[in-house]
Amino acid sequence: MKRTVLLLFISLIFTPISYCQTAIEYFESGISKYKTGDFQGAIIEFNNAIEIEPAYSQAYFHRGISKYNLEDYRGAFSDMSVTMGFEPKNPKVYYNIGGIKAKLEEYHLAILYFSKAIELNQNYAEAYFNRGMTEYLTGDKNSSCIDLRRAKDLGYTKAYEAIRRLCE
Repeated sequence: MKRTVLLLFISLIFTPISYCQTAIEYFESGISKYKTGDFQGAIIEFNNAIEIEPAYSQAYFHRGISKYNLEDYRGAFSDMSVTMGFEPKNPKVYYNIGGIKAKLEEYHLAILYFSKAIELNQNYAEAYFNRGMTEYLTGDKNSSCIDLRRAKDLGYTKAYEAIRRLCE
């Protein structure tokens, strides 16, 4: 009996400890899955990262983008809102919330979020473009064309066609 207990104790001491992934490893796995278009798999990995590190803002951000790609706009908004709490000066957060609000056809709110992204980064060509396109949807052609021209001046190539179609 003593020998059995001793062998069990020795085997427990020398048994390799199971490998536990860190939040960063889960996050990187989520990014890999996101890049291959496996958005559901990415969300699972970002969930794991957040479970380990609840303040992991980039895990919320990328989980939100993954949800957006799965057309879960309300879930994406929720994750972007959490990210905004952690990173209130990150223009990409406001830009993405603007895109979410536009998809939800909450155009006036979308414009406000695109405007905040522009306030934080005055050279954010994509934000000017999307604000301009959203302004057009609200019937504000003048503001729309001003923003589209600003996006073009910043080198955003999609703006050229939009200006030709909507402003000339």
